[in-house]
Amino acid sequence: MDDSSELSAYTDSEMERPYLTREVTKVLRVELQRRLQECGWRKKIRNLIRALLDDRGVNKVSYEDIAAEIVPKARMLVPSRVLRDMHEVMRSLMEPKPK
Repeated sequence: MDDSSELSAYTDSEMERPYLTREVTKVLRVELQRRLQECGWRKKIRNLIRALLDDRGVNKVSYEDIAAEIVPKARMLVPSRVLRDMHEVMRSLMEPKPK
């Protein structure tokens, strides 16, 4: 398949859709961190990690162990309102701007 036929597979609206720049992703990351801090999520995760370290011992737990146990719980603990708000922000950034 040549380049011209690959490009023709995309619609005009898909071609005009903006991509997230590094600056935008940095702003999104900072905003997400702020919201997670405000709702107490970060404190909950910190407490989960401390409990794990207290239970198993600091010298007996690797970063991989912490990640394997905490990450699934952390994802489930993100408040739905934070997910919904960030999803709306992402959607608004990805929608093509009217000309």
